[in-house]
Amino acid sequence: MLSELDDTLAFTIDLDDTIGQREITVSGAEIAGTKVMLRTDTDMLEGTFDAKGNAVIAVPGCMS
Repeated sequence: MLSELDDTLAFTIDLDDTIGQREITVSGAEIAGTKVMLRTDTDMLEGTFDAKGNAVIAVPGCMS
């Protein structure tokens, strides 16, 4: 459970739809603008990926 102001939630998503042997790396710019959702017991919160591949979700009660 995330409980501290500086806690971070990390996850991995599979964006590779190739069948071949080569791996690809998706840059932040390629996912910029993509939405990410966090469902809690009481809320559905949303963030947006930026050009660096980071997304921030403002969680009420966890912001200073």
